[in-house]
Amino acid sequence: MSNHSKKTNAPDSPYDAYAREAQAALIRLLRRSKAARIIAAILCIVIAVFALNWYLGDPLGILPADVSTDPAVSAAAPSPTAAGTASSGPSIREGETLDAYFIDIGQGDCIFLEAPDGSTMLIDAGDRGNFPVIDAFLKANDVERLDIVVATHTHADHIGSMAAVIDSYDIGAFYMPDQQADSNSYEDMMDAVEAKNIPVHIAKLLPSDTGPMVVDWADGVEVLILSPFDGTYASSNDYSIVMRVRYGESAILLTGDAETTAERILLKALPHRYVQANVLKVGHHGSTTSTCAQFLSAVSPDIAVISCGAGNKYGHPEQPVLERLLEAHVETYRTDLSGTIHIALDGTAARVIE
Repeated sequence: MSNHSKKTNAPDSPYDAYAREAQAALIRLLRRSKAARIIAAILCIVIAVFALNWYLGDPLGILPADVSTDPAVSAAAPSPTAAGTASSGPSIREGETLDAYFIDIGQGDCIFLEAPDGSTMLIDAGDRGNFPVIDAFLKANDVERLDIVVATHTHADHIGSMAAVIDSYDIGAFYMPDQQADSNSYEDMMDAVEAKNIPVHIAKLLPSDTGPMVVDWADGVEVLILSPFDGTYASSNDYSIVMRVRYGESAILLTGDAETTAERILLKALPHRYVQANVLKVGHHGSTTSTCAQFLSAVSPDIAVISCGAGNKYGHPEQPVLERLLEAHVETYRTDLSGTIHIALDGTAARVIE
């Protein structure tokens, strides 16, 4: 008699038997039916297309606008409640407004915000030679202190007069991206910041971050920096700080010169609710490099503002962007046509003040 006993396997569970029967039935069907093989091939292609679209950040625009295309980041990102505000939005002051002024300084950006509690913020400072216009506006509005100043990026049409602003006003804190420039405007700006010992905050989101960068500015107002992310961008415009300012259920999205690459990275990295806003400051002065259809759909603004100079050599704003805004039924205003634009957010909606 052999010393080796025969090995016996454990009995199959009913589920194993069912799985084998289903698999055998599927194989028989595929062998017998050419139509079934075609259908299976089509399903495989459709699944592959959806998977690739999801991985690339929904370039086809077929995913819901309020769902992040990166589930890992989406799960980590905090809800508005976790960020320190009520789920219904920051508290509002009845009868009071958050006021945004898009100052007409020609071909460049300069935006002034005043919160209901009187807190002030200046985003960008136009080109060299624009300071008299900026200074006249601030003085006309009795502004003596700027609680926060933001340089969205280092191009001269955004920081050209920044040194003069810093020299002339009391500044609480300064925000800028992790970006340098070999220009007089940049060197003058940094010298002015250092001379007045102003606290500098570098805007650079990391993949491991649990959400946007929170800016402590005004009572009852939520300010979040949504971009740029840590890394190297091919275009210097994509280093632009993208910032959302929310008062109650009304919000404004300020985009600097951020281009399509930065827009798509933002949409992939964060849940789309973070970009939704009543008012969109159109990126890069209305250039076709920015405001892609997917980004515009996610923001879903009622009002858009384009800051540009009359007859500028770049052709800003470009017709495809204007048509995109028109097709989305967005009410569009331009500083080259309307001058300085004043928009008030009352906690529920936004309106242009004539």
